[in-house]
This record gives sequence, structure tokens and C-alpha cells, in this order.
Amino acid sequence: MSYRHRVGACLLTITTGLHAGVALAQETQSVELHAAIPGHFPPQYTLDSAGNPGGFAVDILDAVASEAGYTVRYTVFATWPEAIAALRDKQVDVIPNMGITSEREQFVRFTIPIETFPVTLFVRSATHDIRGPEDLAERRVSVVAQNAGERLVKNFPGAIPVVHASRFDPLLVLLSGRTDAVIYPRDAFISLARDAGLEDRITALKPPLLEIKRAIGVHEDNAVLQASLNKALERYLQSAEYHAVYTKWHGKAAPQWTMQQIAVAVLVPLLVLSGGIALWRYRAAKQLKTAMLGRERERQRAEEFQAIVDSSPDAMVIVDDQGSIERVNQETQRLFDYAEDELLGKPVEVLVPDRLRANHVSHRSRFNRAPRRRPMGQQIELHGRRRNGEEFPIDVNLSPVRLHERGYILAAVRDTTTYVEAERSLRAARDEAERVAAAKSRFLAAASHDLRQPLQSQSLYLSVLESRLQEPESKRIAGLIGQSLDAMSGLLDALLDISKLDTGSIEPVVTALPLQSVLEQILVDNLPHA
Repeated sequence: MSYRHRVGACLLTITTGLHAGVALAQETQSVELHAAIPGHFPPQYTLDSAGNPGGFAVDILDAVASEAGYTVRYTVFATWPEAIAALRDKQVDVIPNMGITSEREQFVRFTIPIETFPVTLFVRSATHDIRGPEDLAERRVSVVAQNAGERLVKNFPGAIPVVHASRFDPLLVLLSGRTDAVIYPRDAFISLARDAGLEDRITALKPPLLEIKRAIGVHEDNAVLQASLNKALERYLQSAEYHAVYTKWHGKAAPQWTMQQIAVAVLVPLLVLSGGIALWRYRAAKQLKTAMLGRERERQRAEEFQAIVDSSPDAMVIVDDQGSIERVNQETQRLFDYAEDELLGKPVEVLVPDRLRANHVSHRSRFNRAPRRRPMGQQIELHGRRRNGEEFPIDVNLSPVRLHERGYILAAVRDTTTYVEAERSLRAARDEAERVAAAKSRFLAAASHDLRQPLQSQSLYLSVLESRLQEPESKRIAGLIGQSLDAMSGLLDALLDISKLDTGSIEPVVTALPLQSVLEQILVDNLPHA
């Protein structure tokens, strides 16, 4: 091949590729479909709070249209007849998922079916004389215009059809008693009743009157659109997305399972459930055993603790954090003169004198905020109150304890009546001794003063007598008398010093005493009598 031919072939290939690319781009541009739907026909058509359409039929059309290269614009009509009229008059291109009937096939091309739905006879739940269409003679039956029920009611001899323009009217008319039955697509009518909170007021009779297939409807003149949607729909119905949408709006997956799959789906959960139950029973038995052992240990500890409390010589009162009495021992019952059942559950202030109860509540609350072992009322005298109202002195020691994973306060109470009385007797004896000692001191001071006067007179007389004595023996005797008077004066001074010591007038001073001079004086005093 020449150079010119090779260049021409290349240019032809490039030109052909450009034309193919332009054609492909034009083919892949999305075309908008105009769809008509009724305002509220759940689960096929719904509207959210913003007025946006939704529902099973809308989800299906959106997915299939996207698969076929279309986008969808929806127009909402108030009733089914208005939506159908819009398609017949070519105001719209499609109606998603409409029932296939012979009347509609005169002006609508339908795609392959998407689903089926039953048309059912409904009665009030309290109605028992209508069990099927054979009982509709001379009965008023509600149907909706251009709905399958309008055609079906004509097949029941004697039935009186009541045709409604709105799909909402048949429910209220039925429940008000103005009609006796309703013929309508089952799922849509149950959904209407459920939304109104009236589902329990209606009954769907079995079997259904008719099963109708649903498909996407296009105008009879648009065979190209029908073929395009059919091709996309065939692929979509085999996808997992279709199963998910079907389950979302109808509550169960499309019936695509084989018997083997069903068997596996049943047996595997059963095996897992059986294993789970066995494991649960094992763990439950283990936990139960552990719990029973724990409760038994707790019971034993409680019994041991109660035995210790009962054997205590002091009254033991166990109080919870609210001040209610939980336990008492026998000494408490004896000391306060209450039976056990008279104290349990009562506030601990029942054991406190009336005049002290208000303060005791505040003291108890303060202790609960920082509980610790300590004696109660260290700076005040405490009193308890017996059942008869008698008050008596007590000592109380407080200790925080834990029982059954809860905090309590243990109060050990001791009757101090004997101690207080002994203390009072001792205080009275001490006061009496102090009174006697004071009287003795006063007596000694007075006696020392009174005896000193004659002693001084004798000393003066002795001085006069000594001045008149001439004989040595007489002077010696007079000297001995003077020594005796000095000794007497020293004894009186000592008595006076003792009285001053007793009264605290002087402070004693410890000094060294020369015993030699004392012994010599004793020898001199007693030698003449030896």
C-alpha cells in the first residue's frame, strides 16, 4: 500500500471514530419522562412532608428509567381517575406500576409485570354476617372510580355499588355504617387504615376476590418507550436492588429462594440458636451457681455478724443512710424496752429524747457525709429515751459498716447510769472533804492565834522571874522553862504554816535540814529526864 493510501485510511478511521463518538454522546444524553401519580396510595405512592414523591412504584420507576437512560419528573394528581386521564390525553408519558385491566389496555401499553396484588373484600371487624361475596345481596358496597373494585362489584348479583371519587372515603363510610363492605386493593386499604389508627376496626376476608398484575403504563402510541423500559426492567427484576426495594415496601423479600436455600436458611439459624441456647444455659447455670454461692456466703456473714451483735454486752443499733433502723440486738430491746418489730424501719430518733431530736437529725446528716469511727457527743452529755419516755444517760460509739453492698452506721450504746451516779457521789465526797479541810484550816489558824497569847504572857513572866533569881539551880530551871516555851512557840508556828499550806496562802519551798542540830536539841531537851 502506497503512502497516500495509508494516510487516507488513517483519516477515514479518525473521521469514523469522531462520528461514532458524537452519536454515542447523543445516545447517552438523558431524556426526561413525565410521570403521573396519585397523591397517596401506599405502599405504591407516598408523599413526604415536603411533598416529594416516594413509595414502591416510584422507587421502581426511578431505577428502571435510570437503567434505560431517562430521568423522571413527577406530577401528583388528587385521584386515580385524574392521573389516568392525564396519560390518556398524553399530558404525561407514564404511570408507574398501575394495575393491568382490559379497560386500560385499550389506551395503555404495559411493560412486563412488576408484581401482583390482591383485590380484597373488607368488612367491619364487628360484622359476622358477611363471609364472602355471596353475602353481598342487598348490601351497599364501596368502590373507587376507575379501580378494579368498580368492575368486580358488578359480578355479584344484588350488591349495591357506592362509587367514590376519593380513595380516602370508603374507609370512613364503611366505619360509619353507611356502607356494609369495601372492595379495594388489600395492601393499599390496610395502609390507609393503619395511617388513621383504625386497622383493628376492619377485617380482610379470604380468599381475595381477584389477583391483578401491575406494570409500568405508557401511552399506546409510544411503543419505543415501552420497548426501552421493558429491556431495562428485565435486567432490573433479576437484581438484588429489586429484592431490597420489594422488601422495603412490602415487608418481605421477593420469592426467589429454592427449597435447598430455604432448608439452609431454616436449619442454620436453628443450629446457631441451639448452640446459643446451650451456651446460654451453661453460662446461666454458672452465673446462677456463682450467685447462689455468693448469696450463701453473704448469708453466712450476715448470720455471723448478727451473732456478734447479739452477743455484745452493749446495745447495738444498725442504721441506714436515711436514719432508719435496720437491725437491733437483744440488749437494745432490753435497754430501751422495745420489741424488735417495734424498732425495725423506724427512724433512730425514736430512741432520742423529744427535745434533742431535731438537732440529732442534722448531726446524723453531717456524720453521713464523712463517716468514720468515733465516739458520739464528746463534749456533751448524751441521753437515751425508753419506751415509757424515761431518759437515761448513755455513751455512744459510731462505726461505718458495709452490709449487702450498702453502707450502714453501727451505733454501740452503753447505759452510763451507774457511772454517772458514782461520779456524782465521788464529786459530793470531794466537795465534803474540801469543806472539812477548809474548816480544819480555819480552826488551826484560830487555835494558833488564841494559844499564842498566853504563851507570850508566860514568856514575859519568865523574863521577870529570871531577873529576880540568884541561885544557879533556879536559873537553870528557868532556862529549861524558856526552852519549852520556845518549843511551844515553834509548834504553834508550824500549825499556822500547815493551815496556810492547806488554804494555798503560801507555797512550800524544799530546803536542806541540818539533822545534827536537831538531834543535839532533842538530847538537851530529854537528857534531864533520862
